[in-house]
Amino acid sequence: MSVVLFPGTLHIPDKHPPSLTGAAAERMIARLLVGDARPTLWHVHEFEDERHQHIVSAIRDLGSKGAAVSPMSVARVLDARGVLDESGGPTYLIKILQSLPLSMGAA
Repeated sequence: MSVVLFPGTLHIPDKHPPSLTGAAAERMIARLLVGDARPTLWHVHEFEDERHQHIVSAIRDLGSKGAAVSPMSVARVLDARGVLDESGGPTYLIKILQSLPLSMGAA
């Protein structure tokens, strides 16, 4: 049995999930930032880049608390953890959002 998590990837239960890298990882994080994907379906180990792991961890923590997820709220969490610069900073979070097609970000 397999479950489609987002177009172009499959998560196969009981198997090690694929690593998301580069542009694919940025698009997935952008979808998480705009609420188009459920953060509970993704784990930090699925993202190869350490910056992405920090960002996804922050998104998951915000989501688990019922807090709003936005580039600013994620930046605050990363800053509180002392990894904001290591994660690319607020500018990188905005760059990630720009990887989405305009119609998705406008929802």
